[in-house]
Amino acid sequence: GIGLIASLFNDQINRMLMDRNLFLEREVEARTAELIKAGQAKDEFLANMSHEIRTPMNAITGLVYLLLHTDREDRIAKLQEADIIKRANIEEKISLLQENAAKRRADRIAVLQENLKMAKRLGIEQTMFSTSQSGSAQIEINATSVPPYMYGVKRLEVEIEALKSRTNDAPFIAELRGLQQQLINLELNNA
Repeated sequence: GIGLIASLFNDQINRMLMDRNLFLEREVEARTAELIKAGQAKDEFLANMSHEIRTPMNAITGLVYLLLHTDREDRIAKLQEADIIKRANIEEKISLLQENAAKRRADRIAVLQENLKMAKRLGIEQTMFSTSQSGSAQIEINATSVPPYMYGVKRLEVEIEALKSRTNDAPFIAELRGLQQQLINLELNNA
């Protein structure tokens, strides 16, 4: 009687405890997996951030070292030397950009000349100038879905002449303004 009921009751409680333990073990495994993922994400973030922070911090550390371990004249000489190297690097970049821009301009002229030949062969004389609000013609032919020869002989001739008569390739160099500003900043810092 009572012994059998107690035994069944104990079995029922043991099953409930085992089910509860199994549930809790699964919860612990799931939480552990989440924590491992979070730890990996944290490690990855710190690795990336440490690189992003380490680079400027190395520059600051180097300057502090120079300030603490060199006399004033030596510091000034080293900073001026660094400015000279930086200026030379910027001037070299500008020179390369200008050479590259001159080549791009020459390539653009060659492409437009080929399109001019095509327009003449096809007899496309009509110009398709778009005018600005001031009424002046927009000269440059931009890369669009319309082949340049479709703009006509006159417009192509004007575009080619405009490119040939350019004395400055700065419009072909998007980066040039930033580099020139860096040179100006170097001059101002040394003034």
